[in-house]
Amino acid sequence: MLQIELSSRLISVLNLTEPDVGPKQQVERLAEQELRRRLARYQLTDRLFRE
Repeated sequence: MLQIELSSRLISVLNLTEPDVGPKQQVERLAEQELRRRLARYQLTDRLFRE
C-alpha cells in the first residue's frame, strides 16, 4: 500500500471541513468526491455531444 505524509497545513484544512473524522477517511472522501465530480462532467460532455 502506498503511504504518504500529509502536510500540517493540509491536515488543518481537513480538520476544518470534518473535525471528527480521521485524516485517512477525509482524504478518501475528497478523492471520491473529486472522481464523482469528474464523472458528472464527462457524462454532461457526452450528452451534449450526442445531442
